[in-house]
Amino acid sequence: MRRLRTIAAMVGMLLAMCSMALADTIAGTWTKTTHPDTHNIVLLYSDSEIVKAIGYAQVGGVPAYWYGEGTFRKGQLALQYHYSAEATPFGWEPEGRMLLTVTADGTTLRGTATSRSGNWSESIEMRRISFVKQR
Repeated sequence: MRRLRTIAAMVGMLLAMCSMALADTIAGTWTKTTHPDTHNIVLLYSDSEIVKAIGYAQVGGVPAYWYGEGTFRKGQLALQYHYSAEATPFGWEPEGRMLLTVTADGTTLRGTATSRSGNWSESIEMRRISFVKQR
């Protein structure tokens, strides 16, 4: 019985460490669950303390590409984004900011996106599709 408790405690510690590691690692493939295009994709990776992003989705049947750069600290992602000139959806502002928080298990990002002018703001959520192991 004592051995079983020890094993259970070790498994619990291992799961807790893995969960913390997942929440501390932002790199991976994500999809925005609040976007009408269910096939949208976002790639996030870190370069030192800087997080870089590239995204793709269809908006009104037209491809929309964007890229961004920001920081990820203590579970918070602050990202400035920019839609490419030839792929900015009609009526959209090409630049803005995303402020997102990663869940404790590292599988979801939630927060808001706001246009640069502040005329548009919306809640967004991203779900992690896969992890990218970085050194």
